Amino acid sequence: MNPRQCQGVQELNQILLKMGELDGAMLALKQQLQGIPKRLAVELKTEQERLDIARYLYWQMPDVHAEQIAGELLGMSIRGIHRQAFLEKIGPFASEFLCARCGTNVVCRSRQELEDLHGPRPRGDNVFFGNGGTVEILCETCHHLARQEKFSNRRSA
Repeated sequence: MNPRQCQGVQELNQILLKMGELDGAMLALKQQLQGIPKRLAVELKTEQERLDIARYLYWQMPDVHAEQIAGELLGMSIRGIHRQAFLEKIGPFASEFLCARCGTNVVCRSRQELEDLHGPRPRGDNVFFGNGGTVEILCETCHHLARQEKFSNRRSA
């Protein structure tokens, strides 16, 4: 029997063809997405409007590259020493994560910090590893206090 004559194989080929078409469409849309900051820079008249939309894109649209946001909307680089200036201009973001101790929203200062909190094994500056292997996501204040407590406990032990 010729496999090409089998209905299941024909269906498989149709599915693979459609998946290839979708992959091509996704690639084209992602390229379009990267052009949005340039278009917005032309549409928005004031520096404050451009900064507001830059903040929105940076924190809410992770598929839009930070380099595009910085260069097209804010006219700045994020390479090397300029990265910190960009992050200061964008400002921090109150994430959906709540501090395990005080209940306030954990503030992130970069997309990487926010990404580090997601997943089964959170990591980063907002994660505290306590005694006995406990892991807590903490705000900056509680993280500082927890580190002091842990240090004090070690010294007294």
